[in-house]
Amino acid sequence: MKRTKSGIAIAAAVLAVGFFASTGGIKVSAQALYLGEEGTLVSPQPEDTEDKDSGYRDIGFQADSIYDNASVLEVNAKLGAAAASYNLRTSSQVTSVKNQYSGETCWAFAAICSAETSAIKEGLKTYATTDLSELQLAYFMNHRVTDPLGNIGTDGVSYASGDDYGYFDDGGNDIYATMVLARWTGVTNELPAMAYPSTYGIKPAASYDNQYAYANDSLHLENSYWISMSDPEAIKANIINCGSAATSIHYDDIYVNTATGKKGAFYYNGTGSYTNNHAISIVGWNNNYPKTNFLTQPAGNGAWLVKNSYGTSEGDAGYLWISYYDYGITGTRDGDGDGNPDGNTAVFYDMASS
Repeated sequence: MKRTKSGIAIAAAVLAVGFFASTGGIKVSAQALYLGEEGTLVSPQPEDTEDKDSGYRDIGFQADSIYDNASVLEVNAKLGAAAASYNLRTSSQVTSVKNQYSGETCWAFAAICSAETSAIKEGLKTYATTDLSELQLAYFMNHRVTDPLGNIGTDGVSYASGDDYGYFDDGGNDIYATMVLARWTGVTNELPAMAYPSTYGIKPAASYDNQYAYANDSLHLENSYWISMSDPEAIKANIINCGSAATSIHYDDIYVNTATGKKGAFYYNGTGSYTNNHAISIVGWNNNYPKTNFLTQPAGNGAWLVKNSYGTSEGDAGYLWISYYDYGITGTRDGDGDGNPDGNTAVFYDMASS
């Protein structure tokens, strides 16, 4: 992973959020993201590592638990009981596994997966025809374009001057992705003029025409739901209702089991002080997934089914089974060394027709 920038400047309004009682978590409307005065936020940067290309920038955001100031029984009654297992693939609501290749773009693949599953669930798209553009999202996160409606101004994300090509190399996260989607710069279907590289060692163009920011939109963000990974029942309810969840883990392929019958079993036990470095998409779960499948056994059974962005040759045909006890996905690791758990958040997108 390449981590060379001193900071990312975000010109954006303060998030306006509200409690979303029916499925749990924080609800952020597309419009709310850009109400208020502009400001600048410089994100802390993770240390350089030699891990494989990924691209997730962990800036330490944590969603509050849905159980804060509420009765656990009351909240769970509203959520409803989740089944012991669930898989979006069985209902053809997850598109094929993609490969980010040499791009630091895992965050874009996770965000687009959430948008795709939302659109399929809502009947806005069909499984057979859905293929949204990760590159368009990544590019326009780093290239601000004048809003034709005049609503946004200069809000957005930008890198240091002269680093326009950073959109492919310097990473992002779910917060930045949501800000871009809230501007309605996309999402688009895959565009021939903005084709994602089809192998390692190839980079896309350094610049693209601004027309691809607004003129080719296929869907628009209506709402985003931010839920603490400490609330697994809320995560499950939203996967059923909304589609896949974008979240992050500490990834290293040394934790992936490749044995027959156990392929894709993944458990990071918190060794060392590492921040989360990779964005993934939760598309299901199995409460009874055996703990014996993991290279190092966690405290109990159960795993999240995760769609990865490293192609079909890794894991179980491109999927991972990540233990419920994984230190990265639960946020129970202490990546910044301050003695406190870092927390982790799952993000769902609610898409609407453009």
